[in-house]
Amino acid sequence: MLIRLKNWLSMLEAGYIIFFLKPWHENYNKRLVKSPKMYFWDTGLAAYLAGIYEESQMNTHPLRRAFFETLVVSDQIKRHLYDKIPPEWYFWSAPRGPEVDLLREQGTSLKAIDIKSSKTFKTQHLKHLHSFSTLSGNSGLSLELKYDGDDEFIQEGVEVRPWQR
Repeated sequence: MLIRLKNWLSMLEAGYIIFFLKPWHENYNKRLVKSPKMYFWDTGLAAYLAGIYEESQMNTHPLRRAFFETLVVSDQIKRHLYDKIPPEWYFWSAPRGPEVDLLREQGTSLKAIDIKSSKTFKTQHLKHLHSFSTLSGNSGLSLELKYDGDDEFIQEGVEVRPWQR
């Protein structure tokens, strides 16, 4: 049964329906999640498969955050593929602890991007980025928060940006 599932997922990946994001687990003494995360390239298809047929349903759907994260992650990766920039992409997560949705490694630089579906920025949104920054000890680390709002600014050393930019 497991082999069939792996074969099916492999076909979906080869057909550019889904992709897997590898976990980042470099030089930490803490236990981290080491299984890849699966995303859909097409958020509309994922929503349809979840039974969401109208835009108005998305605002109140319990999976809204997951769909928004999928949209932003796939969009970021697509933009860099289009620009022919070949960075390595990851996520970072501690079991039942902080999580950073997207890490971009290019050469020796590392960018941590957290994603929030909120239209309003709150300073508590920066908590996971600061946790990752402290644990990583990476001096070349840049931090960014993508959210569903409109304003762009820097808060506590984090670039806060609307997801569309």
